[in-house]
Amino acid sequence: YFFVFRIVFNFILHNKIERTDLMIRQHVLSNFKNAEAKDFKDSICMSIKDGDEEALPGLGVLFECLWKNSSDKDKENILNILVSATKKL
Repeated sequence: YFFVFRIVFNFILHNKIERTDLMIRQHVLSNFKNAEAKDFKDSICMSIKDGDEEALPGLGVLFECLWKNSSDKDKENILNILVSATKKL
């Protein structure tokens, strides 16, 4: 699954595609359609470990999915974690 992020980015980069936002979403979500929790964890951890900036659009799609499917309380927790984590940088 991690390689999905790289494939999407490279395809967009080399083909100079416009309106890629919808294309990225569709591609990433379709590739994770039958994924298990371990698949998500492995992809996220590998992307972070490798510091691979090409994976950022795919991670953004996953974050968007998380955000859209979170309760207001969960969103508040996510925001608090982000604030805390970015202050440590």
